[in-house]
This record gives sequence, C-alpha cells and structure tokens, in this order.
Amino acid sequence: MTAHTSHSIIRRHWRCVVAAPAALAVAAILLHVVHERSARTASERKAVRLFAEAASLGLRALSPDDSVAQRRWCDQLTESPGVLAASLFDGTGRQLAASGLVDPLVDSVAPGASTTDLIDIADYSPPHRIAANLPPLCRVNVSLSRSHHDGRAAQAMLVMSPAHLATVSGDPSWTFIAGVLLAWAVATIVVTRHTATAVSAPLADLVELTSAGTRYIGKLQLEARRDEWGKIARCIDDLRAEVGNVRDHVERIERRADQQIAEETRRIARDIQRLELQSSLDPLTKLMNRRVFDEKLPAIFAAQQGCGSDLSVIMMDLDRFKNLNDTAGHSAGDDVLEVAGQLLAQCARSQDVAIRYGGDEFLLILPGVRADDANRIAVRLVAMFTQQVKVMFPGSGVSMSAGVAGLLAHRPATPTALVEMADEALYDAKRAGRRCVRLYGRKTVAA
Repeated sequence: MTAHTSHSIIRRHWRCVVAAPAALAVAAILLHVVHERSARTASERKAVRLFAEAASLGLRALSPDDSVAQRRWCDQLTESPGVLAASLFDGTGRQLAASGLVDPLVDSVAPGASTTDLIDIADYSPPHRIAANLPPLCRVNVSLSRSHHDGRAAQAMLVMSPAHLATVSGDPSWTFIAGVLLAWAVATIVVTRHTATAVSAPLADLVELTSAGTRYIGKLQLEARRDEWGKIARCIDDLRAEVGNVRDHVERIERRADQQIAEETRRIARDIQRLELQSSLDPLTKLMNRRVFDEKLPAIFAAQQGCGSDLSVIMMDLDRFKNLNDTAGHSAGDDVLEVAGQLLAQCARSQDVAIRYGGDEFLLILPGVRADDANRIAVRLVAMFTQQVKVMFPGSGVSMSAGVAGLLAHRPATPTALVEMADEALYDAKRAGRRCVRLYGRKTVAA
C-alpha cells in the first residue's frame, strides 16, 4: 500500500511538471503565430505602400494626354513581382489605360472613390470565376493631380499580391518555435529531476514513515536531512515513539488490570465456594445439613439404581437427649451433638454422606453398601457413641438408636420411600427399648 501511494504521488508530480511547460509552450507558439501573422500583414502593407509611392512618382510626370506613355506605364508595373493588374482613370472614372496578366481581373476592377489621401490600400476579393488560383490580393488607389475634369483627381488603380513582393518574407520564424520546444524539454527534465529529488522521494519516504506507525523500527535517510522534510520526519518519528510509549503504558495497565481482575475473580470464587460450603454445613456438628440431603439423595439413588448397585441408609436418633438439656443445660446438649457429629465424620468414607437430619436426628447415606453391612456399621456406631457419652456425662442415660434400610434388600420405589423405611425401623428400635438397631423388616439388634 505504501509503495502504491508513493508511485501515485510521483505520477501526479510528473503530470504537473510535464503539463505546465507543455501548456506554456503551446501558448507561446499560438502567440508567436498570431504575432507573426500580424507582423507579416503590417510588413506587407508597408511594402505595398512603398511600391505604390514609387510608382506614383513616374505617373505624375506623364502628360494627361499621352496615352502611349500611360499604356507603357501600366505595362511596366504589371511586369513587377506582385502586381497583377494596373489601370489608369481620369477624374470622371473613364479608363485611360490598363494592363494585366489576367484580363478579366482588370475588367472586374472599378475605380475607387476620389479621396484626398494620395494612397489608399484595401483588401480585394475578385469574382469567384477568377479567384480560384489567386493568392490574397489588395487594391491600391493612387490619387494624382486635381487638374482633370471638374477638379476631381485622376487615379491609378493597382491589384497586387503582397505575398509576392520581393521585399516581404512570409515564412514564420520556425527557429523561434524550435527554440521554445527545446527550452521546454530542458526545463521539463530539470524540473522533473529537481522534483524527484526535492519532493517526490522525500514525500514517498514520509508516506512510508507515516504508514509504518509504531510498528516501524528502522531509520530513514529522510530523518538525517537538515531541511523542512527532515524536520517533519523527525517530528513524525518523535510522535511515533511517544505513541509507542503510550501504547506500552496502556498495555502494562491492561495487564495489571487483568491480573487484578483475575485475582479478584479467584477470590470471589473462593468466597462463593466457602459460602456454599458454609450453607451446606451444620455449624455445630460440621456435618451436611438438610439442604444437601434434599439435593444429593435423589441423584445418588438414581445413580445406584441405574447401575444395579446397592444403597443403604442409616437413620439415627439420640435417646433421652431432652432430659440432658433440661438437667445439664443446652451447652451439655451441644457437646453431645458435637460428639455424634465427630463420630459420624470419622466413620464415613469419602463417598458417604453424613447429615444432621434435624434436632438430634442424624442420617448416614452409604452408596454401594448392603443392608446387612449397614446394620453392622450402625451397631458399632451406637455402641461407640453410648460409651463416649457415659464418660462425658455419667448417669445421663443418653444413648443412640438406629434404623437401617437398603435399596436391593427392601426395593423402595423412590428415595423418600427408602428414608421412610429407615425411619420406620428407627421407631421400631425406639419402641424396643432404645440403644439398639433395627433393620427394616427384621427384629431388633441391641448395641
């Protein structure tokens, strides 16, 4: 694109350089032709007048009645170069003598009006029948004396071709025209070279520097010049460097902003995860809350049922927990709940879900565990919990009861049905005397 622009600029300069001298040369030639034609016409008229004055001198010496001399005078004139016809008239307009190379031409010429001017020159157009091969003509009336007929002057009439007079040069000055053309060619070459050196080449370099923008890393010879082009190039280069610095500064700011935004995004993500985790945890027992149970159990149930794997649920409840709160206070009740939470968290696998179901009720979801195995796990949990509470609060009577239900063993249709089976087994354990485990559909197992 830069090269195309530079060549376009150079072509425009070439056109300007060539067109201006060409127009000047054409105008000079036209003016010269017009001037040459005007000068030629004036020179021809002057030559005609001088010839007529010389001819009138001999005519005035003739006797008005000497017809032979008059005839001889007319013949001598027509023998001169450029004189086509000569006639002599008296004061009444009667022709006294005539001579000419073309007789019809002589007959077609009438005498002019009598005038006080001795010599009168006017353009003359002969009749069409004889004008085909004739050059431009003029008619010259030469007034003689006033002694003829009523005081009117006699006249001599000449038809002349100014172009054929020996004293006139009708060729235009083609030497001058050739000189103008040569001067135009030399001026064109000089101005073109000067334009290419002083304008086109610097302008092309300037276009390249400007088009390169901040991506340009080289140095042009234009910047080393001491003229106005060099000043402009240096200003553009300084501006380009300043723009580059601003761009680098903006990029650094953008990078810092991106880093800050990324860090802030990560911090917000961590906060969201923490909040989500906090919203999913029971603050006292640090187990999952009821919301997680509502979200995860249906998915776990569907997954285990879909792949034909087993799923067991243990529902647990603390025995005589209300009596402990009433006698030892809520602080003691919270300690017991924390013990239950720690015990479930320690016994649960990574794929198991331990939930505080509500109040003093707990739920343990065991994917891939059969109902009989879940029943044995529940027996150990009940025994371990009862033992720890005895150590912490002797004589409190707080213990744990549990109910167990399994997917393959009891075939529940929905997750809710599975939990309801475990809850029903729990109440069977409560009715059987507490501190025991009941598998849905079987007898009570004491811890």
